[in-house]
Amino acid sequence: MHDLVVVGGGPAGTSCARAAALGGLDVLLIEKDVFPRDKLCAGALTQRVTGLLDFDIDPVVERLFSGGRVYSSSGDCLELRRNKYSGYLVKRAVFDSFLLDKAKDAGVEVAEGSKAVGVEQTRSAVRVLTLGDSYKAQLLVGADGVNGTVAKQVGVRTRWKSDAVALCIAADIPIEEDEINRCMSFSDSDDSIGLDIHFGVVERGYGWCIPKKEELNIGIGCRMDKAANLRNRWRAFVKRVEEQKGLRLESPRYTAFRVPFGPPKNAYVARRTMIVGDAAGLVSPVSGEGIFYAIKSGQLAASVACEAAEMKKPYHVMTYGSSLTKTLLKELSAADFLAEMLHKSIRNADLLIQIAQEDPIMREYFIDIMAGTRPLEQVKRDIMKRMATNHPLKALKLRF
Repeated sequence: MHDLVVVGGGPAGTSCARAAALGGLDVLLIEKDVFPRDKLCAGALTQRVTGLLDFDIDPVVERLFSGGRVYSSSGDCLELRRNKYSGYLVKRAVFDSFLLDKAKDAGVEVAEGSKAVGVEQTRSAVRVLTLGDSYKAQLLVGADGVNGTVAKQVGVRTRWKSDAVALCIAADIPIEEDEINRCMSFSDSDDSIGLDIHFGVVERGYGWCIPKKEELNIGIGCRMDKAANLRNRWRAFVKRVEEQKGLRLESPRYTAFRVPFGPPKNAYVARRTMIVGDAAGLVSPVSGEGIFYAIKSGQLAASVACEAAEMKKPYHVMTYGSSLTKTLLKELSAADFLAEMLHKSIRNADLLIQIAQEDPIMREYFIDIMAGTRPLEQVKRDIMKRMATNHPLKALKLRF
């Protein structure tokens, strides 16, 4: 019997498994796919992501980026940059395999190609049922994503509400490296690369164009209840990018996927079980960023698991909820407020972009949100104060 079974081999699961193994636990990680596996994702990592890791990710970084461009519905562009800031662009298939290898290096046993289909609670353990096998452990972590089975099996959640999940359509489109350098560099021609975010292409969401070494990740996403005719809107957005960048792109094969946001209250813990990452809805409702929250929640769950094992008290997993409340949920609450302000309407987004174009201090607050350089609770307070004192008439026009 294992001390801990982790279901799911994404950033949340591998980070949890590695941290728990380094803490002395006997850990098994169960993953339904065989790595490397396809995983469509923008793959933009901020510096606070790498700050969580105890190893260097340089071997899997495709590019650095130094900021972003935010476009209004009319096409007006707001450049968001800060001197000496760099983020990291990765391909998720490569990045996730790298994290899995780091978990193996720490002593984690991995069962790839093993799909979890059920969870059984016994008097003294928890058993995970897979197609053709079963695994027993003292504790369980569900890191199997938005479509995962663990949260449902242990009664944490039956389904996602339509206003708590986004539907996204995206594709990795091959393009020459020189062309990416040309069309994704900032206007001052210093060769630094930026990310593009487009508002106005969809309600309650946005479009994006993210460079890799020899690909552009182009996609749109919005709340599920606003996702009617999303495929046609994605095709129109790809044409818009082509025209804006002066590109002729290959006819892309797109992938549709769901992203949760706005985690439900009190839905992270069950008997002997903790839920982490996307499976717990720990994704920023402002930007859709999930990797930071995945890794952090996985590490929090690992810490609780190590404490529970040392104390020989499985019910200690209940403290995982309070750990989230003091850390990630506090930030996500502020993010939820900012998302409501930004995504409530296309008019709101346009108005906030206009304000940031005119006000360099507000522009710095937007950079803080994008780069994760300050706690969002502080950024929220500063934005509201600045709006009230410097832009009161425009603040009154925002819809909440």
